[in-house]
Amino acid sequence: RLRPTIVSYEPPDQLTPAELGTLVDSSPDLRDITATLVDLAVRGYLRIEERQEPKLLGLWSSTGYHLHRLQPSSTWEGLKGHEAAVLRGIFEAKLFSEDRAETVALSDLANRFYARLDGIRSSLFNQLVTRGYYARRPDRVKQAYTIGGIVVAVAAVFGSAWLSERFGLAFQTGASASVLSGLIIIGFGRIMPARTIRGTRALEKVLGFEEFLTRVESDRFERLVKTPEMFEKFLPFAMALGVEKNWTNAFDGIYTQPPTWYQGSNIAEFRPRNLTGNLSQLSAAASTAMTSAPRSSGGSGFSSSGSRGSSGGFSGGGFGGGGGSGF
Repeated sequence: RLRPTIVSYEPPDQLTPAELGTLVDSSPDLRDITATLVDLAVRGYLRIEERQEPKLLGLWSSTGYHLHRLQPSSTWEGLKGHEAAVLRGIFEAKLFSEDRAETVALSDLANRFYARLDGIRSSLFNQLVTRGYYARRPDRVKQAYTIGGIVVAVAAVFGSAWLSERFGLAFQTGASASVLSGLIIIGFGRIMPARTIRGTRALEKVLGFEEFLTRVESDRFERLVKTPEMFEKFLPFAMALGVEKNWTNAFDGIYTQPPTWYQGSNIAEFRPRNLTGNLSQLSAAASTAMTSAPRSSGGSGFSSSGSRGSSGGFSGGGFGGGGGSGF
């Protein structure tokens, strides 16, 4: 069981935003991938550029995003598996020399990045299992219960048919009970993945860190020295937890200069909330591009999800009430 929350000022155990987000709800979300994208930009692996792209002979324009590689692929070896997979998924189609930046339009990820999602998902789960936070991968636990429920339902239906034939019992009643039993097993399977004691203790620290990110503008933290570097460092974590608006509001008047890792159009009167709004749009665009798959592929395997932990609901791709989808 979870113990009372104690505020933490750092993400625990050097978890990345995606690992932290996955640990909270035992499910990787699109929010985790876009938070990873921003985290890699903050750490200097890429730069995000916002461009206004003219449409219909310049009658109107839409916002497009371009990702610039700043580090050669040889430096990716020090990254965690899901981080390197995200970078490879973005830049794999371009083969430039290692001594100059590589640029990829976010829209170009459509119909090709989706093939990386299963690998990213597996990498996140494997990392958490390796660190001892789970005894078994949550997705495989759910899968086992789903298969078990189907087997039970099918076997019970055949059993009901045999009993009906042999003893004259009502087949419809037995069949209905069989199907219902299978559905109950499948339904309970959704909540059966369990963290280990170590994973639960790590979750306690994550919730304490979320408390800090959420309440940082309250009187309780008024003596905290807030710096632009702190804002950028923890912004991806706030995004993964869905509390980036609270985190941003706390730095209004402190974070006054546009970041070097994001080039946007509305920098004349820069404010942190402007950056958060831009990142929300980036998230929506990234979710669309990254999950887009050719019709023949049968889709990307993403599905809508509910709220993450205690940080509020989200759906679709945007932040701040926008969302995340499990994959």
